[in-house]
Amino acid sequence: MKKNILIFCSWLDTNSLIGIFFREQALLVTEEFNPLLVVFKKMPLNRLYINIKKNLKIIEKKTIENLTVLEVLYPYHRLLPKKINNYFEKLALESLYNYMKCNNIKVSLIHAQSLFDAGIWAYHYATKFRIPYIVTEHNQLSFFNVERDKCELIRKTLQKSELNLVVSNDKIRQFIANGLYFKFENIGNLINKNFYYKAKNHQNIQQRLVTIGAFTYLKDQETLLKALRLVDKKISNRIEFTWIGYDGWGGNHDINVKALLANFQFENIDIILIPLLSRDEIAGYLQSSDLFLFSSLTEGMPVSVLEALACGLPVFTTNCGGVDEIINEGNGVIYQIKDFVKLSDLIFDFLNHKLHYNNITISKQIIDRFGEDVFREKLLSIYKNVK
Repeated sequence: MKKNILIFCSWLDTNSLIGIFFREQALLVTEEFNPLLVVFKKMPLNRLYINIKKNLKIIEKKTIENLTVLEVLYPYHRLLPKKINNYFEKLALESLYNYMKCNNIKVSLIHAQSLFDAGIWAYHYATKFRIPYIVTEHNQLSFFNVERDKCELIRKTLQKSELNLVVSNDKIRQFIANGLYFKFENIGNLINKNFYYKAKNHQNIQQRLVTIGAFTYLKDQETLLKALRLVDKKISNRIEFTWIGYDGWGGNHDINVKALLANFQFENIDIILIPLLSRDEIAGYLQSSDLFLFSSLTEGMPVSVLEALACGLPVFTTNCGGVDEIINEGNGVIYQIKDFVKLSDLIFDFLNHKLHYNNITISKQIIDRFGEDVFREKLLSIYKNVK
């Protein structure tokens, strides 16, 4: 009989791309294990009167991959004392435990995907019900504006975890910078080669540059636009620049994006703006593009860069963290954050065929390192060896 693994997700939506890599990782181990994805969701209340039974429940859903997702809903009110809201969280943990018990599901392991807040949930659940857990950190780690007791919970979570995984060595530096001196293992990130691969050679009328990223200060798309403005003054042939996913983190940013673009005038560059795309649509754009640009200020191991490489695209990226582990002279260039002049020179040289890359080699090398087969073996080895 397959062992059951609870995968606590810090963010997950069964109807969108949010947290899809949690689902994809879970799918890799379904032959050997039975993964159940869990996400805890606050139910903000508009009034202080609380019907606990009504606001505390578990909703079972199925993803398109036929994975089970348990949404643990619990009440919360910003005006209530912290002790009461903490009590609601304890009830949420108990309701999940009771669900497992009623459905005769014996849990062998918890895998928390990111510390805030899946790791903390895993720590509390594992401590109360004596189940081993591991943690994988995907996000930027910072204790800035984090309450002291929550910082202490993070320390306890890392201390009690059977294994602390990270997606890049840069993450380890982030932990150390926050005074977290624990043992970490770099597991890398997963590339779904069913979507992201080198397609047949394309013939664009115009050379196509592309980026993917939500509209946020951390992604710093302004640097890309500044670089393109310099490029625009040097070229005579028309090129295309596509910005995909500026609404990728939610919200409608049309007004903000258009306001940003209003500061730039382009004569030879066609700007295409796409707020959201499905995964196969994103892969299609990457496969029909010539160069991927990335301008983030801080990352850890950007998935979009991995996916672009998997599609055979060379990548020009800032030194934002993690990219030094995947970018080399054969697949792109790393430039310093905010250095739009350097980026413009790189783009100009690429457009004029002074920089040459083998698209097939780029794709093969990155998939060999981060494709499903390799990642699956890593994950299975971890799950099987945690006692």
